[in-house]
Amino acid sequence: MELNKYVDIIDKKMDFNMFRFYVVMFYLIFSFSYISIFGELTTLVSIFNYLFYLVFIGIFVYEFITNKYKIDFYTGIFILFLMSTCVTMYLNSYSLGEYINEIKFIVLGLFQFFIFFNAFDGNKQIKLKILSSVILFICFVSHIFSIIIYIFKIRFVFNKIYGIHYNGSFTGIYDNENILGIICFIGIVFSFIFLSYYKGIIFKQIAIINIVLSIIMLFLVNARSAVIAFLVFCFVFTAITFKKKWIMISFISIVSIVSLYLLFFDMDIIIKLLNGRYEIWEQVLHVIKDRVLFGYSKTDSITVLIDSTIRFLSGAMEGGTHNTFLDILLSYGSIAFTLFGLFIAVYLIKTYKVLLKNINDYNYIVLYSAMLSFLFIGMFESVLIYTPSLIGIIFWMILGYVKSNNSKSQ
Repeated sequence: MELNKYVDIIDKKMDFNMFRFYVVMFYLIFSFSYISIFGELTTLVSIFNYLFYLVFIGIFVYEFITNKYKIDFYTGIFILFLMSTCVTMYLNSYSLGEYINEIKFIVLGLFQFFIFFNAFDGNKQIKLKILSSVILFICFVSHIFSIIIYIFKIRFVFNKIYGIHYNGSFTGIYDNENILGIICFIGIVFSFIFLSYYKGIIFKQIAIINIVLSIIMLFLVNARSAVIAFLVFCFVFTAITFKKKWIMISFISIVSIVSLYLLFFDMDIIIKLLNGRYEIWEQVLHVIKDRVLFGYSKTDSITVLIDSTIRFLSGAMEGGTHNTFLDILLSYGSIAFTLFGLFIAVYLIKTYKVLLKNINDYNYIVLYSAMLSFLFIGMFESVLIYTPSLIGIIFWMILGYVKSNNSKSQ
């Protein structure tokens, strides 16, 4: 009798575990839609967004009450990080609207760490198979439409512009080049995962076509961060797969030498390549001096940044500081910046040890390489934390997968 009761409890936990995963998957699909042309349905998007928030709050409360969350090193650092952002909210938000806005960002941080980060707990391989299938299908369909738009030079103009823009840039069914580029990169990563699960010729053809379309569009759009992420992914994956340290060492050495040369002898090229980011980053370091400990809050930081100079900071209003780490520094100050940097540093050390134990696990190598690539994206886009973005969801899910050292057995 006791044994049956124990089995029933396990089954219920596994069912809830899968329920949480499916909710995250639906939110992922929703996130794909609202950054595309479907995002023009603003009222519907807002309603669904709040509904998902309510469901996530319910999941978080349930798991908190049932002692799902254990205070390990990662959790401890992240809780301290959240506490520092709460101090910033208290010091910098003066109206009810600002408080509500800041609370939304902090709650999103809770979701990212406690729900998305733990989405792969249990049934790991089943979940990864589902995730790769969903992302491949969405990317494949959106790529087909985007390529048609590119071939026939189609432009849609609603509240935003889609397709071929007036300046000649190309964004497909999305309104932003960087978004399209990053989605292409995501499509490549999960096409490789998809190929490991599906051996049928039709499935292989779809995955290969998606990889080809993703690479073509990746270089059609002016999305340098996505291209850099793709190159990092290729080098890391190749070095780990063939167990050749010299490949990675050569890559790092070449990048370091070129960067140092440009930094000391040809700064103009760096400024041009950064495409307006240099001016933003320079201004962030200037502005943060006045609020070095706790920053200006997520709500006000970009307004403060723009108002602090007469220079035109290209893309700041739309994309923030275009650097996740500087975004944290400007919004929440040096304490939060240090805690988040510590979290990432410890995580990288831990997962490198895990990698050595999973050195022959194909899916683990793909996602480990992707994780490093996403961190590079985070150096050029403010998308990894406290941002309701598709990239943020996938990033935290990948972090959760990579942190475990028994991926094959689950």
